[in-house]
Amino acid sequence: MPGPNFFNRLGLFVVKDFFDPRLCTRFRFEMCSSPRTSALVVDGNTFLEKVKKDVRRTKEAGISATTVSFVKDRLAALKPMLENHFNVALIGCEKPQFLVYNEGDFFRPHQDGDENASKPEYITKRQVSVVMFLNDADQESGPESYGGGALTFYGLIDDPPWKQCAFPLMSELGLLIAFRSNIVHEVRPVTRGERYTITSWFF
Repeated sequence: MPGPNFFNRLGLFVVKDFFDPRLCTRFRFEMCSSPRTSALVVDGNTFLEKVKKDVRRTKEAGISATTVSFVKDRLAALKPMLENHFNVALIGCEKPQFLVYNEGDFFRPHQDGDENASKPEYITKRQVSVVMFLNDADQESGPESYGGGALTFYGLIDDPPWKQCAFPLMSELGLLIAFRSNIVHEVRPVTRGERYTITSWFF
């Protein structure tokens, strides 16, 4: 499974150890002790946000305003580098989502951003998506790791034989990866443990 450097060479933005292990543990602990609600998706027919467990099955943890503000500040400091990397002017980012994927949870292939004017405004404004990993993906049964759940990208190589190829990322504790919001990606089903991530979108 390709590591972070592979995706960096394909034009994605990668930062190792964006969060140190202590912070990752703190975030996971807060997510474990917070109420969780089913994460929503935009329905393709009504363009309203709904729970659609055949499309996205994960829980969003209700995190303290202090922690949300801390993560937003860290992302704000990253904005100039993202602007330079993707050659795009960015204003700010959406409120981060703190997501827990349990065994069997997934998110089908999708795009975070879409310029279709009929979509909700926040979807049309998304330019760069960011995912931060709070624990490792590991084939072994480590107590803080998980199996499966690979963040998988499509269309990264603009060449017909490679266009539909899927490239799964081997996540690492504290890793941040950012990509253009129109890139098709998915979270494959978690096969063991719990997968902890934070996501946000720059507009």
